[in-house]
Amino acid sequence: DMLSVEFSEQEGMLSRLWLLLGNHLWLFTALSISLSCFVTSGVSFLWQNTVENVWGLGNGSTVTLFITSTGISGLVGVSVGPQIFDKYLGGFALPQGKALCMLWAKRMTFLSALASTVGTTLLVFKAAHLVYINEESVVYWQL
Repeated sequence: DMLSVEFSEQEGMLSRLWLLLGNHLWLFTALSISLSCFVTSGVSFLWQNTVENVWGLGNGSTVTLFITSTGISGLVGVSVGPQIFDKYLGGFALPQGKALCMLWAKRMTFLSALASTVGTTLLVFKAAHLVYINEESVVYWQL
């Protein structure tokens, strides 16, 4: 087990680093967290520009809305998520529970990716349309 390996004083930092990078669970978890932070910063940029320029709200209101929406969604995810995974899906104690939790996590990730692809496609078409006509347009719907 990689987690129970003890190091002596003679072993260097480099050998510990190679052992850590060889642990695929740790590596992919760290990459997932990094990608999540990267996506969140991109969403905050799009949010800021969209709400400020398209909807005409001020900078302060835009930041307040972003912090409120991410705070509420984070609070709901942290408080409700474990209840759903542990109570209804069986948790991570047994292999069957792990498999069911991972299946539902995969499904939710797919739905998120699908929704973000649709949103990105709509933004690209809107931007292409604005570049093509090169003038202001009347907006009847907006993301």
